Amino acid sequence: MVINYKRIFAITAATAVFLSFAVRGSADSTAENINPQSQVSLEQNVSETAEKEAPAKESRLEEVGFFTGFGSGKLKDSQGNYERVNFSGRFGYDISDKFNLNKGEKVLLNIEPSLNLITKPDNNFEAGVSCLLMYRKQISKKVDAYLEGGLGIRYTSQETCEQGTQLNSVLEAGFGWYIYPNDSKDSAITLGIRGTHLSNGGTYQPNRGINTLSVIVGYSKMFGASKTPRRYSSRTF
Repeated sequence: MVINYKRIFAITAATAVFLSFAVRGSADSTAENINPQSQVSLEQNVSETAEKEAPAKESRLEEVGFFTGFGSGKLKDSQGNYERVNFSGRFGYDISDKFNLNKGEKVLLNIEPSLNLITKPDNNFEAGVSCLLMYRKQISKKVDAYLEGGLGIRYTSQETCEQGTQLNSVLEAGFGWYIYPNDSKDSAITLGIRGTHLSNGGTYQPNRGINTLSVIVGYSKMFGASKTPRRYSSRTF
């Protein structure tokens, strides 16, 4: 039996060409049958899934609140008292991830605008803003204790023998407690003691300074309880 290689090669080549055209025609037919709206819908679903899976940017805002109170101090040269009623706001930003902290500890940067009524030596007012660092530590399920300190700028319409300027800097420090009425900790009653030193830093004389001590009480809306906890140190007490 004589094998005709030329005929076998020709048949194989013709079969390959036929299959190539058949496969290409099937693919083109499938592409034409795809619904354009379905393709757009598929692209939208992929986009929405990617947006959901992308991590949301976490806000550092931890607290929005206000507080009021009464402050008093002795005037050195005027032989009287400097007394005021405090009215302040508080915007607290969580910067705990910048520090090496234990569980139950936080550090906040608080911005506090204020408008205070002066009752002695005369009826006047103060207005300003302060920036304070606050260290807060959980001491029980419903109570946090805190320490704070910072500085700011304040204008007072009250003229005194102690201060030659009405626009002064303030140094503030204090301590207190956050009391949470419910287990969700989405709000807090605040109690505190704060000392304030008002002066112009020696830029103008006289500059004897005015020192006051205040008792303050307030209410804050807390946002930290609903956020994913930040990464803290794993060291123990």
